[in-house]
Amino acid sequence: MAGQVQLDGTLTVGPAAASDSSFPGGVDVIPLDTTPSPKNYQRREHKETSISAAVNLALDFTGIFARFVYLRSDAAITFRVNGLAADIPLHGVLLLEAPDATPITGITVSGTATIEYYITGNSS
Repeated sequence: MAGQVQLDGTLTVGPAAASDSSFPGGVDVIPLDTTPSPKNYQRREHKETSISAAVNLALDFTGIFARFVYLRSDAAITFRVNGLAADIPLHGVLLLEAPDATPITGITVSGTATIEYYITGNSS
């Protein structure tokens, strides 16, 4: 099944309000979208699962060379991309995009949490 991923939104960062104004007055607004936008795909996978004391649990990428990955965790976990040796900490949301030439072929996670992931890409 072919389709498109489109991410719409903004990330707004600034100081907390103090009375009727904020100090300093600067606010950063960053648009969120994919490159290219929208991003085409041939295959997708979407799952939510609970992991308990998992060590290097592989997420299901069967048949997909991922170009877009959304991963959300409700607790602190670590993850690895494409079998690399470094564990990367995560508590919250991760968005990854990859070019066709170097797709994401696997992610492993370790920890205890409920995770949700959504991947799209081309057939492997």
